[in-house]
Amino acid sequence: HIYTRYLTRPSPPVAGFFGLRERTAYGKDQDWWVIFNEQNEGWEVTYRGAQPLAAEQLGRWRDSSIRNVFYI
Repeated sequence: HIYTRYLTRPSPPVAGFFGLRERTAYGKDQDWWVIFNEQNEGWEVTYRGAQPLAAEQLGRWRDSSIRNVFYI
């Protein structure tokens, strides 16, 4: 399952604002997630704890999100 939250643009507008948070749940019982936030951070959360994602994976997510028809 993918959960997406679109954030309200700040007033006055800020250059480079990326108003999107996303959580993707995996597994039969949705027992581990990948979380992305608007500060360009990403985390993989499992029963072992949270670990930050690699910069390459964050870049791919941000690039695909900006080009996504729902974000435009």
